[in-house]
Amino acid sequence: MFETRRRHDTHDFRTHRRRDNISIRAALMLVVLVSIIPALIIITWTGMEYGRNLSAMAREQADRQVESFSEIQKRISNSTHQILSTIAALPEFRNSDVARMQEILKAVHAQNPDYLNFTAVDVRGIVTASSRLEPGVDLSARQHFRMAFSEGDFSAGEYIIGLVDSAPSIPYALPIRNPGGDITGAISAVFLLSSYESLFNKLELPLDAILGLVDRNGTR
Repeated sequence: MFETRRRHDTHDFRTHRRRDNISIRAALMLVVLVSIIPALIIITWTGMEYGRNLSAMAREQADRQVESFSEIQKRISNSTHQILSTIAALPEFRNSDVARMQEILKAVHAQNPDYLNFTAVDVRGIVTASSRLEPGVDLSARQHFRMAFSEGDFSAGEYIIGLVDSAPSIPYALPIRNPGGDITGAISAVFLLSSYESLFNKLELPLDAILGLVDRNGTR
């Protein structure tokens, strides 16, 4: 009987000691867990804040590049306007000297290779002179010529596939006026979209960013 009681006491002692050990381990784990929670919170918050900062920086960088490209586009439009205004003011164009008009357009095009062609049309939209098109081609359906005639001013057209080389382009047009101020035709400059490639390459866009150019109809 004494032996049985001793075994029972020994069993209770071992069980109690295991419970104490488990309690101590649990307490230690709890202490460790509690001690690292603030660090985990700080790390998580810092990571989220860093991600937000990176996102904001990427947006700011993209906005700056879009603004830069917008300025480039304005310069292209202004430069094209200046070229067409200069040509339209020449006596050869005001007086419809077709032979000389052809020579001038070819010379201008040679100095401006970013354009697909330079073309003059009469009030019907029929080509009278061009750096690359043959006289007689009907361009009356082209939006840039129609706007130039209807508004009597410089106009930017919509995305087109040029008749020359089937090249994607953006056209511009300006009315031609005779010495009396009457509109006798229009002149156009068709800017090659491929010319934008070198401009895009100079922009510093965020990783995986896409910059596109669309016309007034949303065509990219």
